[in-house]
Amino acid sequence: MDPAIIAALIGLSGTILGTLIALAPNTQWFQRLTSRTDHHSMLGSWLSAWGPMPDGPPRHEEILVISYQRGRKIKGYITRAEEPGRRWEVEGRFDGYFLQLMFFPSPDEKNVDYLSHGCYFFERKANGKFIGYSTAYDEDDDNPSTEKVNTCYHELTRKTGS
Repeated sequence: MDPAIIAALIGLSGTILGTLIALAPNTQWFQRLTSRTDHHSMLGSWLSAWGPMPDGPPRHEEILVISYQRGRKIKGYITRAEEPGRRWEVEGRFDGYFLQLMFFPSPDEKNVDYLSHGCYFFERKANGKFIGYSTAYDEDDDNPSTEKVNTCYHELTRKTGS
């Protein structure tokens, strides 16, 4: 076989192999293969409650449903009885001790101009409850006609699940 063809085939093989190696960490099968499976399961329904800083007591509630967990990655959604037509998507990470989540309006939200974005940072306690803080852009609790960035004391307690 011609040495130029052999060199071209070797180069092509190296390019394909290099591309696969570069893309593999971004695939679900690779993440499942390499993820730690010893994390505490977060799957299920959680009561999420928040109130004024620095330590509450909680005045508002929502339901957080964790529907996906692979390794440290978590996904789910939030609903509130006070806002029955609304749903927020949630994505984040859980390392067994700290839970970090971001929320934003669901793509299915009928009001495409609705703004309610934020994040949570929780610390897992020995009793299984999570205590932490939430920061969000939304209506002000004390003055609903005003919108601003609020930071609140936040608790998370399991309702159902693993």
